[in-house]
Amino acid sequence: MIDFAYLSRKCNRNKMKKCILHILLVAAICVVCSRCKHKVDPERDCGEANTIDEMMEWMYFKTGTYWIYQEQNTGALDTMSVYFDYNGNSPGGFRDFVIKMRSSLDGYTYEYWFNDSYSGYCSLRLGCYCRAVDCDKYKPGDYAGGGHVFAFGLEIGSQVGQIYDLTGGASRIIDMYESDTIQGFTFGRTYEFHQDFSPQHDYLASNYRIVRNIGITKKTISELNENWELIEYQILQ
Repeated sequence: MIDFAYLSRKCNRNKMKKCILHILLVAAICVVCSRCKHKVDPERDCGEANTIDEMMEWMYFKTGTYWIYQEQNTGALDTMSVYFDYNGNSPGGFRDFVIKMRSSLDGYTYEYWFNDSYSGYCSLRLGCYCRAVDCDKYKPGDYAGGGHVFAFGLEIGSQVGQIYDLTGGASRIIDMYESDTIQGFTFGRTYEFHQDFSPQHDYLASNYRIVRNIGITKKTISELNENWELIEYQILQ
């Protein structure tokens, strides 16, 4: 079941009424839409889920990590700096990890987190569940939103419902590149996600590319004509 002790801890950290409302919404959705983790039919082939340690290679970075992105149309710069990180067990006894990064451009915190009490509906193998990394965006006095943003395991076509199921929008893996060159950097295997609605960008659709031990290398928000590419980084894991 959902680790409400963990969500309460997040509210205590963020001190925002909207976060409490978010917990109540999740609880209601869990009851109505069965978002809580269920046992999967043992005869159903759900494939090998990524281990949490492997997920952390893609999405967990320690304090002191930073990424500098440049918008390719305007030349605007944005530095995303990790100022808080945690991995271990939540108060409910579930494995979890959290990183908080602050944008130099808009002043918001982007909190990427995973808690193993969560699961989401997968359409790649119907009836199976995916692990998913969430993102919450906020700054003092303003909780801008949150939801599932990256589905694991990593396989083209894998997708996870961004709120409770796939009818409410999905984050899906649309492509994989054995290598990808961005701003003179050549990266190894790269996965591209499409988010039907992006909590990072006012719930507009977006495309993200991620690389193991690097993180996010490219962000595209077509409706805003924005194309952000990684131009400099320092990684601590």
